Amino acid sequence: MENYVVTISRQFGSMGRPIGRKLAQLLGVNFYDRDAVEECARQRHLPVSIVNDLKRASEDPYFMMKYPLGNGPSDVQYHLFQMQREIVQRMADQGPCVFVGRCADYILENRENHVSIFIYAPLERRVQVCMERFGMDEKTARNMTITVDRARQAYHMTYARYLPHDIHHKDLLINSQNLGAEKTAYLLRDMVQMKLGI
Repeated sequence: MENYVVTISRQFGSMGRPIGRKLAQLLGVNFYDRDAVEECARQRHLPVSIVNDLKRASEDPYFMMKYPLGNGPSDVQYHLFQMQREIVQRMADQGPCVFVGRCADYILENRENHVSIFIYAPLERRVQVCMERFGMDEKTARNMTITVDRARQAYHMTYARYLPHDIHHKDLLINSQNLGAEKTAYLLRDMVQMKLGI
């Protein structure tokens, strides 16, 4: 197979990013996420986010999870999204890859050999993950999980016009709690290989 792309949308705390990274490793393909898109933008001297309140962003390490394109005016955010769309498409053109987030499922949905996945987990499990990975207390972890989930849904609805877990736009929805991150990645590898005939 010459080229294919796997896109992963996920709930906050569902381990979607580590699963995506492991999946890319298992498939032997490139892995892209928010950091990769922002680094590509920096190399091309393109901003992918504008934060009006720099003090607030510096005080909140999770600010960009809540505001993927910053918190500027809507017309500025729309312009930033168009630049992000171009970067995602260019990255996907470079060869087989796994994309996590960035509305890549929407941006790349009409590509041939595209597999779209949504990863979720029960709220209590996701709260526990946030406590363990980010050192949050339970109240902070719960509020963060709910807040980021809402922000991701709003972001996705604004640009894709559908929710990230909409079954009409997904090939698979999977509960990562059932197998854990590593085994979920192995299961997804098998599914992707079977679906695409790799």
